[in-house]
Amino acid sequence: VITAKELEKRHAFSLRDALTREAGIYVAPTADVKDGVMLRGFSGADILVMYNGQLLNTAFDGGVNWDSIPLTNIDRIEIVRGAGSSLYGGHAVAGVINIITKKPTASEETKPQIHGQVDLQRGSNNTWQRGLQVTGGDKNISFRVGYEKRTSDGWVGHAVTAEEDSGSYTPNASGSFRRLSDGDYIIGSRGAKKKDSENTFVDLNYAFDKNRSLGYTYLHASYQYSYHDPITYFRDAAGRPVFSGPVLLPNGNYISASPDDFLGYYGQREQDIHKLRYEDTKNGFKAGIGYSNTWKDGYSSADGATDIDWTGAGDRAEYPAKNYNADLQKKWTLGNNTLLAGFSWMKDKMRYRKFELLHWKDWGSTYAAPYQ
Repeated sequence: VITAKELEKRHAFSLRDALTREAGIYVAPTADVKDGVMLRGFSGADILVMYNGQLLNTAFDGGVNWDSIPLTNIDRIEIVRGAGSSLYGGHAVAGVINIITKKPTASEETKPQIHGQVDLQRGSNNTWQRGLQVTGGDKNISFRVGYEKRTSDGWVGHAVTAEEDSGSYTPNASGSFRRLSDGDYIIGSRGAKKKDSENTFVDLNYAFDKNRSLGYTYLHASYQYSYHDPITYFRDAAGRPVFSGPVLLPNGNYISASPDDFLGYYGQREQDIHKLRYEDTKNGFKAGIGYSNTWKDGYSSADGATDIDWTGAGDRAEYPAKNYNADLQKKWTLGNNTLLAGFSWMKDKMRYRKFELLHWKDWGSTYAAPYQ
């Protein structure tokens, strides 16, 4: 278990950062927020990730947006290592990571109490984290609302590679390239991956008495990414960088590329998570219903770019998803023994479509019917 106090000591910028020191977990130094976390050698769809018991894995590929969780609202992170699919479902091959948020606590005062907190962090590569929280309540009703924004210009990390070709071409560029073990050559990079995420959360709690309570949690997560300042190892006759053209290799073969290869992707994601939970500690009863709507999720890429400043045609892929779930749990104490019974139901829905765009970074410039 990683507590809120431990998170403060680690000065973590994101949930991925918070997991780096945990045994059995490997976090790769990548700018991609949906990949790079491995548990016991497994990654992606094989790790079940939950937010207050609500599934975060997408129905499209099982990935998790690790930047969608505001760290300042986390009470603890529970990590269960080892196979748990029989208990938690198909994603729990490697284990379970459950993020539990801070509960709004009722005040002992009869008058409502309100408190505020402001967070600010700065890092390299123009990385910023800004956050604001307000908490309050009285003896029965308590709340916590907050907003967090993270931005970063990222760092260069995605190499552009090319295969050699034995065909006949007229070279118009030259260069020196490193060859990989699979035979491909590194010819440049998409540049740095710029990230921009915004999270808004609301936690409400109503205490009927000291044993019974009803709580509601809402999280809105918005995420955008793009690449900038691409790098090429191709050079023209004057030694200037170029982003296209065949290059003659010393072995007589060629490698080639086009501006499309260096432009990367432009992606967006919008997600709403709802969780309603009732708890009766005296009678050992819990019940909850949850709903997650990833109503925008996808990316676009350039098509037929003639230069690195291309703003023309492209393609967009989208895969919005929804998740519905419900659970019940009852505990009985029988002398020195405890009997626990529960019920869980979940349903996933996902739709995949592709669009043709007049301008590859403008998702509203669709000019043809989507195809699936």
